[in-house]
Amino acid sequence: MTVSEMSRIERKILLRAPRERVWRALTDVAEFSKWFGVETEGVFAPGARLQMTCTNEGCGEGSESAKGVKFSMTIERM
Repeated sequence: MTVSEMSRIERKILLRAPRERVWRALTDVAEFSKWFGVETEGVFAPGARLQMTCTNEGCGEGSESAKGVKFSMTIERM
């Protein structure tokens, strides 16, 4: 693996929702926050780094709760 391959996480999932709804969740911070159960500080724009906090028990995967966990996301492109 190259360094660039090791510095990103990608995951594919099938969403049973209309494309318009998915697009809103991926382009609007408020919709994204509702969809994924997080509080988000910042705006979606290329290069933006957003701070997020999980707001519900199911925010993370696995048996442990992720509620209250803080993390960041960098928007590479839109």
